[in-house]
Amino acid sequence: GGVPHYVAGLAEGLAERGWRVTVCAPSHTPVLDRLAAVAWRLISLDTSGGPSPRSDVRFCRMLTSFCKDENVDVIHAHSSKAGAMAAVVGRLTDIPSVYSPHTWSFQRILSPTAERAYVTIERILARAHAEVIAVAVAEQREAELHRIGSPQRLQVINTGLRDRPRPERAAARMLLDLPPESFVIAWIGRVVAQKSPEHLPRLARALNGEATVLALGEGLPQSTPGRELVAAGGAALESVDPEIVYAAADAFVLTSGWESAPLVVLEAMRAGLPVVAY
Repeated sequence: GGVPHYVAGLAEGLAERGWRVTVCAPSHTPVLDRLAAVAWRLISLDTSGGPSPRSDVRFCRMLTSFCKDENVDVIHAHSSKAGAMAAVVGRLTDIPSVYSPHTWSFQRILSPTAERAYVTIERILARAHAEVIAVAVAEQREAELHRIGSPQRLQVINTGLRDRPRPERAAARMLLDLPPESFVIAWIGRVVAQKSPEHLPRLARALNGEATVLALGEGLPQSTPGRELVAAGGAALESVDPEIVYAAADAFVLTSGWESAPLVVLEAMRAGLPVVAY
């Protein structure tokens, strides 16, 4: 997912500027090596995405003690669950907290009742933080539409990417066993409902051989959408550097049902690809 890579990039940038950064993250985070290279401390925080009262209270107590003992200056939370925990710790320690939702929790496909409940939660969270950071104007507009906090507390800081050397197109296609003359459409994402990978085989069948759908995601080849994509003439990959996929492609497609400003779109733009997004 994009949030771990966003946090890793932020930690790297802050460390370069002389900040002493501690990162609390799941022990299985895919960017552990990047964080270990720049973080002063790494704290494992393995909790569920939803409410988990017993472990949440335990982690909040641990983080409260840590922030007091280490004279922490600011807490930055990423995603709604972390935002809730940071709000509690910030109040208990009187340390200002910043919150980046990376897509509001109410933007998912929900029942009207659940959507109203999540809007209320986000309003409470926004008031508890010193600042809320939206990664795109669209995310800011959603907050204004649902009256999430005051405009003075809601700032847009567009996501940035570092330059990366790009593989040569011919070499990338050779690595992926793609014909040099075919038109290739790339997709990169997680195999979860938000990303709608089940649309990929439908897309491949609709194109009927006019283009190749090349998809990359952890566990994708073993998943039902991945197997159906291969049967429809596409390719399902994992454990491949995304830059190779971008270099081999002619266009990029994003099938997500909801997003804020996904890294894959920015990466595709950096690679010079036109993007088709829902």
